[in-house]
Amino acid sequence: MKRVRFASRGFTLVEVIVALSLVALIMLGLVSALRTFGSTASTLDARAGAGAEARLLADFLRASLMRASPLPRIQTPESGSTVPFSGSDTEMRWLGNLPARHGAGGMHHLRLYASAGGLYLQYLPHPGGTEPPDWMAAPAHLLSAGLDGLRITYQVRPERADEAADWLPVWDDPQHLPWRVRIDLAIDGQNRPPLIVALDAAAGRSAEGRIVAGEE
Repeated sequence: MKRVRFASRGFTLVEVIVALSLVALIMLGLVSALRTFGSTASTLDARAGAGAEARLLADFLRASLMRASPLPRIQTPESGSTVPFSGSDTEMRWLGNLPARHGAGGMHHLRLYASAGGLYLQYLPHPGGTEPPDWMAAPAHLLSAGLDGLRITYQVRPERADEAADWLPVWDDPQHLPWRVRIDLAIDGQNRPPLIVALDAAAGRSAEGRIVAGEE
């Protein structure tokens, strides 16, 4: 009787190469997709962080600037008795109530300015007299890095409701506070919505003021 032999057939070299090539293509697609997902997540996290930073900065400016005080006045040899407020288009100085959650509560002299690509704040406790603050003795606190532009403008309160008020690049009135202050910031290549802050003392209010994001 003749014995029948069954030969087992395996994969040829060509089939193995084709299979490995298909697996490599699938893995390459998966790696590219995971890399894209990771990049998207990082971008979203960065945008969320920038948005949170912008909100914190707006809250701080609202809390400290809207309650800028015209009293007590400061005495200088050049100008005599003046309100503790002055400003240019890149720097602003005022006397305000610093919120306690920012490290030190109470009445403080504050200075907001741009320097070396950053937005900085200096503050000194108000001593209770008429001496101007010594900014050389005040440490600088970085509020935001990556500053591309800072522009501050000031508005006089109109005498009539139908009167338009211009935005001024400098505030040097020794007797009055500006009615409103507008702060335009460009950070990390993006123009932030303008912050328009109404000062309570200039508007004759003692209640909580308000801050407006965008044009009015």
